[in-house]
Amino acid sequence: MAQKFGIATIAANGRTFNTEPGASLDIGGITRETETTDQQSDYVESRRPAMVKCRIPLNRGVSLVDLNDIVGASIQFITDTGQSYVLANSWRVGALEVSGGSGGGMDLEFHAPTAIEVGV
Repeated sequence: MAQKFGIATIAANGRTFNTEPGASLDIGGITRETETTDQQSDYVESRRPAMVKCRIPLNRGVSLVDLNDIVGASIQFITDTGQSYVLANSWRVGALEVSGGSGGGMDLEFHAPTAIEVGV
């Protein structure tokens, strides 16, 4: 039986972070929306950025200031099934809030113009 994607690791500017379950990647690119008139159906294209969304725990040695300041970074999304994608020139999006206790940590979101597949 083939293994299915389950665990993601995020690397930001050379530093690796283990993610909690649920990390996601949108490789970005073109989004197509259908437009229909009385005579025909067609589509309109628009661009969307590549996006990584994940939650990581706040462990020793993790700097909130460094994470907060991520701009122009190389973010790598690495799956446990061998696929790997790089978001070059990416930036962190949204507020950076950390919570403690069981299930504590922080949500991170990165955007970039595109994602490049580097491993399959």
